[in-house]
Amino acid sequence: MGVLQRQFPSRCKRESPEIIMREHQKFSKRQFSDTDGNAVVQPALKKIKCTSESVLEWIPPEIFCQILSFVGPTSTSLVALSEVNTYMNKTMNAIGNAMLPRAQSNFRVPLVPLSPNESCTSLFLRHARACSKVLHELANLRVRLNQNLPDVAAVNQAMETALHLLEVGPALSVSLERQILSTAGKTGGKVFKWTKNQVLHNLAHAEMSTIVPHQERLVMARL
Repeated sequence: MGVLQRQFPSRCKRESPEIIMREHQKFSKRQFSDTDGNAVVQPALKKIKCTSESVLEWIPPEIFCQILSFVGPTSTSLVALSEVNTYMNKTMNAIGNAMLPRAQSNFRVPLVPLSPNESCTSLFLRHARACSKVLHELANLRVRLNQNLPDVAAVNQAMETALHLLEVGPALSVSLERQILSTAGKTGGKVFKWTKNQVLHNLAHAEMSTIVPHQERLVMARL
C-alpha cells in the first residue's frame, strides 16, 4: 500500500483498496508500453529472470539433494533441470554419473544409449523408469493374486502381465528375476485353480440339465 499511496496520495483516503489496486494495474501497464501500445521489456524483468535462474546455484548441496529426492528418480524434471544453464548441466551430469552404476545394477543387460550424445542423466532416468515399471507391475499382479479372479478378463490380464514380466526377466538382475519367477508361478497356480473350478461348475450344470428332464419323465409316467 505504500507504493499505492505515493502514486495516488489523494485517493487512498476516500476510495477502497480494490479500486486503488485496479488503478495501479492500469498505471503499471501504461509504464510498460510505448506510444504504439506495444509491450516493452524492461531491464528489470530481464534481471529478475536471470536472478531466478542463478538462484539454483546458491542452493546448498544438502538442500538440493533433498529437492531431488522429493522430485524422484523417475521424473523427467531431472533432465529439465540439466537444461537450465551450464552450472545445472554439470551438476546433474555429475549426479547422473554417480547414480548410473547403481541403476544399472538392476540389469544384467543394461539399456543401450539412444545416441552417442545422450547424457548420463537421461540414461539413468531410463534405467530408473524401466525398473520402476517392472516393480509396479509386480506389485499390481500380487494384489490381484491375493484376491479371487472374478472373470475371464481378470484371468487374461493376469496372464498377460506374467508373460510380459517373464519376457523382460532375463535382462534384469538375479533378484528381480527370482521375484518374477515366483510371482509367475503363483499366477499359473491361481489360473489353474480358477480353470478347474470353472470346468467342475460346467460339468455339474450339465449333469443337472440331464437329471431334471429324467425326473420330469418319471413324474409324467406316474400320472
